[in-house]
Amino acid sequence: MEKVLTLKYSCKDCGFQWNNPKKEYTACPDCKSENIEIIKGSLNGNFDDNNKSIEPSKLQIPNVGETSDFPLSERRSFGGPGGGRGPSKACECPKCGYTAPKIRGFPCINMKCPECGTPLCGFKHK
Repeated sequence: MEKVLTLKYSCKDCGFQWNNPKKEYTACPDCKSENIEIIKGSLNGNFDDNNKSIEPSKLQIPNVGETSDFPLSERRSFGGPGGGRGPSKACECPKCGYTAPKIRGFPCINMKCPECGTPLCGFKHK
């Protein structure tokens, strides 16, 4: 792998920042001012907060699977069984507790409780 010197420039007049590994600049490409400064420069282009070069092997890239409470192997989008959520198993009245079986394709909220007239809510019973 060929290492390229990467310089990052900043214009002191307009504040524009840019970089181009194939060209060195003497003027700002935005406002044409020659009042520019080099703010970063390295062979690999990776810097810490103090503009010091960081070796690629020391870069910390978080693993999505490790940072989540729900591992990738269990997500439906990654071939797992999913979170086990899915549709409600029954409909329940939040006011009086009446339960009715869930009818597929018909949301619980569209059904009214026969005892008190309140719209039913989804309910997961075991």
